Amino acid sequence: MKPWWEVLGIPRDSDRAAKRRAYAAKLKLTNPEDDPQGFMALRQAYEASLHWIDYGDEWEDEEETDWDAVEITAADAPDAAARQPFVVPVAAEPALGPDPDPHADARTADHAELRELTAALEAGLRGPWFKGDTELKFYLSRIIAAPALIELETRDAIEHWLADLLADTVPRSDPILMKAIETFRWDSEGERPPAVWRVLGRIDEWRMIQSLGEGRHELAAGWRSLTRKDEPVWQRRIGALRPGVAAQVGQLFDLADYQTPGIVHSFDAQAAAWWRGHLAQPRFGFVDLAMLAAALAGALFVAMFAADPMVRWGGAAVLLTAALFPVIRLRIVAPWRRRRDADYLPPDWISHGWLGPWAAALLLLIWTPAGPWMAGATVALSAVAGLWMAVTVGREPRIGNPLWRLVSFGALALLGAAAFLALSGAEQAALAAFAIASLIIAGAGANAIAELLWRVGEKPVLAASVAALLLLAAAAVRMALPAAPQPLVPWGAAAIAGMMLTVAVRELHDGSFIVRFTPLLRWALWVALVVSAILSTPPVEKSGAPPISVGSTDSIERIEPGFAALKTGNPALYAAAERIRREIAGEERQAAVKRTRTEGWAEIDRLVNAAYRQRLPLAPASLIAAEMDIRLATMREQQKRDPRSCASETAAASFTPSEALRKRHYRHALAVAGSTPEMPGRMGVGSRVPMDELIRAATNGDPQRAKALSDAFAGADAKAKCAAQIAMLEVLTARSDLDIAKTMRPGLIARAAEKSAKKRLDQAP
Repeated sequence: MKPWWEVLGIPRDSDRAAKRRAYAAKLKLTNPEDDPQGFMALRQAYEASLHWIDYGDEWEDEEETDWDAVEITAADAPDAAARQPFVVPVAAEPALGPDPDPHADARTADHAELRELTAALEAGLRGPWFKGDTELKFYLSRIIAAPALIELETRDAIEHWLADLLADTVPRSDPILMKAIETFRWDSEGERPPAVWRVLGRIDEWRMIQSLGEGRHELAAGWRSLTRKDEPVWQRRIGALRPGVAAQVGQLFDLADYQTPGIVHSFDAQAAAWWRGHLAQPRFGFVDLAMLAAALAGALFVAMFAADPMVRWGGAAVLLTAALFPVIRLRIVAPWRRRRDADYLPPDWISHGWLGPWAAALLLLIWTPAGPWMAGATVALSAVAGLWMAVTVGREPRIGNPLWRLVSFGALALLGAAAFLALSGAEQAALAAFAIASLIIAGAGANAIAELLWRVGEKPVLAASVAALLLLAAAAVRMALPAAPQPLVPWGAAAIAGMMLTVAVRELHDGSFIVRFTPLLRWALWVALVVSAILSTPPVEKSGAPPISVGSTDSIERIEPGFAALKTGNPALYAAAERIRREIAGEERQAAVKRTRTEGWAEIDRLVNAAYRQRLPLAPASLIAAEMDIRLATMREQQKRDPRSCASETAAASFTPSEALRKRHYRHALAVAGSTPEMPGRMGVGSRVPMDELIRAATNGDPQRAKALSDAFAGADAKAKCAAQIAMLEVLTARSDLDIAKTMRPGLIARAAEKSAKKRLDQAP
């Protein structure tokens, strides 16, 4: 066994202080739990070095100590049950007797030094004379290296005392937490005192504070509001109106009160006091401000742009009355809600009754044919549902990532704008009102929906997912029935409603298997909405129209850019149309006959249609192909809304296409009216497609299907005849422009006058 001076790594004639420093340095590298034998050998070497000072002369003549023969018995180990949790043990007085302990004085000095160090550290953390980070680290390092910690009982007491001290003095103790954790290995597995868990919890709070400060946490906006120093009150009031900020601040207060109390030390005291007072009283929030702004903007719009005076002033009065709803919520509903919450009353029909009108509006959109009554009822029910929810249970909406919301809704607007404009006015009003109401409910009433689903059953996520799938199935059934609307109406309404339900339960976990699939279901609903918009988008007409150059702002091109093509292609028609426009605008003071706006545009339409009928048979092949594309789009609308108008030319005269299709046809008519006739040599280019070839291509060469298609084309069944015409026209429009023109030009020459329809723009000059 090595002698003590080799174990400590010092000369044999070193003094007591040098031996103590060497022992403390070796102790840092020796853990009694990992290497108990090495620890005991180090302790024995230290005690032997102290004996060497007292009995050095006698030991010079004795043999080396047989270190292997030394045993540590259980009596030498401290009794765990007798440990004191806080007090640092004091070395016992030397016993009176013939053989006093030669190390008693050294132990007494070690414990006295340790008491001085612990007192200094505690004073530096608890005050009143607080120490800086450097001094705190110095005292902790001295305590850790103190020779008195060689005794397990002392080390155990110091560990408990230090854990309590560090946990009680957060955040002052933050600079020395990691050193204490590493020294006593508090982050390793095993049982720990409660104070140690509080210290480790502070490390978790550090990570959370770092995430909040860097903006990576979902509560980052609320954190900035609580930690911003010296912020004026007016800026705090404006910040409180931002969507979701007040709710995030409330969640941070809950975390500080119940889960992570250490984060409260990072709050600005003035900001925290202001926010607690703000949240304690009902005040204007995002929902109230949005309702007020929407009502005022709607009233201003109606008052400025409504043509009928009764509609103008009546609509403005109704919308201004709606501006009172935020005041009603703050003065009547909010106190009622606080009394109900204080009495622990369960939600009643007032809290969840708004789901009734919302569900009724959804059923009307899916199952009822479009019309004024359907649109009026859907708009009214949606408005009632949205306002009812906002007044009774509306909360600050959870916007999430604003950039992602902007990108997603912007993409939906780009993909669905054309499809939405292709709907009838009644469908547009009904679908827009339902979508806005559902968006408001999903943002501000999600908690109420989740609460209701919990009350209905024990599986709210499963219930919401099943309801969303049933709505999609209902939309599919509606599209399979006769006179089905555009896909955007039933599919869009079902997808919007399904997303509202699934968003309300996205943070719940009811133990059902469907929980793991709800994100995929939300994506599927989003895809269904986008696909329905794409399917409802009218086909884009083929290119080849004459180039359009925008004229001056005071010309007719300002109303319809398509008139620019008439400047070079048909200047006489352009001059006549511009003269009539100036006349009805009051710019032509020498006009012999004064026309009204309606009469003037009717005359312009008549001139355009006359030129269109005259020039269509001789138009270039690209314009004839575009004419067939428009006819195909018209037949598809007729098939969905009234198959009789598709099968019968007499019934087609009373059919009114969608607004988008009417504008598309009017631009096409202007392009034809301003076109240059096709060169005679090019009129013979291309292949004429006979009827038999169209039927064979439409039926993929199946003789039975070909006969059925021929019978339907010549039969009296309006629906079958319409489907047959569309099938053959689809085959024809798939051919080249030259083949289409070669096939249709003879028929256009004979039927151009009958097929031209008067188109009129609704925009005022």
